[in-house]
Amino acid sequence: MPIKLSLTTIVLSSLLTGSVFAAEPNTATATGIIQFVGSISDSTCNIVGEQDGVRGNTIDLGTNTVSSVNNNTAKEVSFHLTTNTTDAKEKCDPLKTADVSWVPVNGVWDNNPKGLKNTQGTAQHAVVKLMDDNKTLFSSSHNSVAINDSLDTLKFKAQLANDGEDATAGTVVTAARFVVAYK
Repeated sequence: MPIKLSLTTIVLSSLLTGSVFAAEPNTATATGIIQFVGSISDSTCNIVGEQDGVRGNTIDLGTNTVSSVNNNTAKEVSFHLTTNTTDAKEKCDPLKTADVSWVPVNGVWDNNPKGLKNTQGTAQHAVVKLMDDNKTLFSSSHNSVAINDSLDTLKFKAQLANDGEDATAGTVVTAARFVVAYK
């Protein structure tokens, strides 16, 4: 009989606890969506950015005049993603095709004109136009490109521009994530 008494005690206490919680006022709830990104491949490589022979995660757009940014004649900078095979321990035998996607770190493309918003710099109304090698702008409607050549060099371009209003002098700092999906 002690087992029935213990079971009865547990059931009664859970009913009482449930009624206590039911009496509490409704609390606010938050919902959202989390996107999980991954890929499956026979071969993966450590991919890094490279500009003028220097590998890293920073692309230097240089200093441009306010008028060149506002007239859409700012210096266009070429850079590429490349396999990082300088370490003999890291073997990289990339496949020949891939899709490369770009996503702004802040999650939002500025679509007037298309570009990465100046999220940490002081210049007002400035964006960075990110383009594929054919100068097609990346945006919310065009955020990936198929590479059908060698993955040793994935070519891109970047350029300072304004967001539709005249840019002001100051710094421009923004970032984008890239995802290379091997085929």
